[in-house]
Amino acid sequence: MIKGKPTRRDRFVDECWIHLNFLRVVLPQFKVSIGVFLSVNLLGSLVIWSYQPHHSFASALYSAFALNLFEVADGFPTDGGFLVQAVYFILPAVGLTVIAEGFVRLGVTIFNRKRLSEEWHMALASTFKNHVVIAGLGRIGGRVAQRLQSEEQLVCIERNQPDGVALSENVAILIGDASNPEVLAKANVAKARAILALTDNDLANLEIALNAREANPEIRVILRFFNDRLGEQLVQKFGFQAVFSTSGLAAPSFSSALYSSKILQTIDVGDDKVVHLARFQIRPGSPLIGRTILEAEQQADVSVILHHTQGKTDLLPSAEAKIAKHDEVYVLAELRNIDLVDRLSQG
Repeated sequence: MIKGKPTRRDRFVDECWIHLNFLRVVLPQFKVSIGVFLSVNLLGSLVIWSYQPHHSFASALYSAFALNLFEVADGFPTDGGFLVQAVYFILPAVGLTVIAEGFVRLGVTIFNRKRLSEEWHMALASTFKNHVVIAGLGRIGGRVAQRLQSEEQLVCIERNQPDGVALSENVAILIGDASNPEVLAKANVAKARAILALTDNDLANLEIALNAREANPEIRVILRFFNDRLGEQLVQKFGFQAVFSTSGLAAPSFSSALYSSKILQTIDVGDDKVVHLARFQIRPGSPLIGRTILEAEQQADVSVILHHTQGKTDLLPSAEAKIAKHDEVYVLAELRNIDLVDRLSQG
């Protein structure tokens, strides 16, 4: 699903929501500091209350919290005994230490959130809906992520910190085992639209797919699987949307490269038949110059799916559009017709 361009308001709301989720994920790290701070103040409040029984406990609690900021609400207790006087020294020291340490840690975490923080990526993933999860950022998964990042909200899962994969800061990257249901939960797979299991381990990909389907029965599952026959059985048995073998996809491309360097992609259309996507530049003197797209298609028995002319690119160009020298055309055709267009484009 291609996203529409978000408005400034949408971006602002999304950014606020991401930061709120980031704080929600990060704050549990400070539970010890918060616990120590509250416990010390509660004990201090009890001591102050025992010294001032005519005041309410709420008033004693307020005095204890005021001491954290070096404010003495009722003056220093000169006749309150050693314990009460000690509280008036201990609370400011403990309060200042805990508050300062907490603010420094929180500041460092926020400053480095996009570069270092796993919590930031977890918070980012938790805000996504109808997103795509990619398990495995190897050579294949990394390229798929780079192609999809401008069109989809992505959560990528990799066992180790990925190297050499340039992804947008709006892509959530989680480090962990994608076959682990807890890691999939962090990727918010329950709200995801699709998951691509692209590791180089068939069994791991299958486990990832099954765990994702258990968490989200409606999720679209696409698998990388080395065994073609077993992959077909998985589609039938588990209802996965697609299972692809990289070796199976590569075989037609290798064989087509033997015949023409103009071929960009080879598509298997079944029954041992393939069509090729090829790109040609129209050289001066080509008999295609001045002809319409329809005339070129009829002459070479091909389908022109893209026409680049004079800095303008037309996808599925008009049949009446004319071809000029130095234009580029992208065609879909069988191999013998690709050869014919190659000769015609050269002149």
